[in-house]
Amino acid sequence: MTDYTTILSNVSSALTGAVGALVGVWVTSTGNDRRAQIQSKEELAKERRALTRERGEELYQHADKWQSNLRANSFVWLGVMEGRYTANDALDMEIRDNSNLKYDFGRIEMLVDVYFPNSRKTFNAAIHQRDARSELLGKFKRSYKAGAEGGGFGPRLAESMNQLEQACRDFKAVVVEEIRDL
Repeated sequence: MTDYTTILSNVSSALTGAVGALVGVWVTSTGNDRRAQIQSKEELAKERRALTRERGEELYQHADKWQSNLRANSFVWLGVMEGRYTANDALDMEIRDNSNLKYDFGRIEMLVDVYFPNSRKTFNAAIHQRDARSELLGKFKRSYKAGAEGGGFGPRLAESMNQLEQACRDFKAVVVEEIRDL
């Protein structure tokens, strides 16, 4: 009987040690898995922040070039309104300036919608100001073509340009703020 108790004692000790080792391995493995998941999530979040920052910088650059192009086109037509050159000269300048566009408006919209949806409101305000300026230029061009003089378009265009510039600055400021918040 003593042999059986010794064997039983040895077997129970071995089983207890084996179960203890298995539990230890399981606890260690579970902890490692959790740590790896947390680390993976942190790395993914870091990569997303870096990608969003890059896209924000790209959006800012495109928006700045868009604003510069709108400003240049406005000044071209302001020159016509002030009698410095003809509409044909302005059209030639506009064609020359627009043939080498350094921004992609579709890309601006995509970046706003995908990466910076909080900037949509200020972007829409800039678009609204751009459209108001374009409408004013259209009225001027029709008036010019009809041979009308004056019309007070110059001061109205200057005011429209100021509003457009402010709307573009507001939009870019929101983008910068979103980038900083990353």
